[in-house]
Amino acid sequence: MFASRILRISVMLLSVSFVLMLSSLVLGVLQRHDVIAYQSHEGGGVRLYLLDVVTGLNHPMTSGETVDRYPAWSPDGARLAYVSFTGADDMAIIQRMDANGRNRQSLIDARAGYLIWSPDGGQIALASQAGYGVINADGSNPRDLAQLPAWH
Repeated sequence: MFASRILRISVMLLSVSFVLMLSSLVLGVLQRHDVIAYQSHEGGGVRLYLLDVVTGLNHPMTSGETVDRYPAWSPDGARLAYVSFTGADDMAIIQRMDANGRNRQSLIDARAGYLIWSPDGGQIALASQAGYGVINADGSNPRDLAQLPAWH
């Protein structure tokens, strides 16, 4: 009886944690200590910005013709991964940059949506309507974890 109650509480806490994580991803807002990465539709496009919660200043992190979404901080807060949609075909490029906006790197072309880093920062998990995948943090070794059926 006691063990089943503990199990139910553990499952409930995991569910709440999962919902909070997904809420952050859906809103495109993830926090790293005193800086928040977010996406905004200001200026006609979708760009990534950093909000310094100490000074209140916004810093644009991306620009150009792409639609940039779903920022995700590495566990150590040193890097930011995001999805950059490049055109009407819904193709996306997973991008990574240092927290200061330098050292931008295109990791992999993918039809990805949400991103989350592994706890050790060595991999990035990708989620989309088509399924789930994982890549190494440098973009190498892409793997499909699960493909979802197409719903018609």
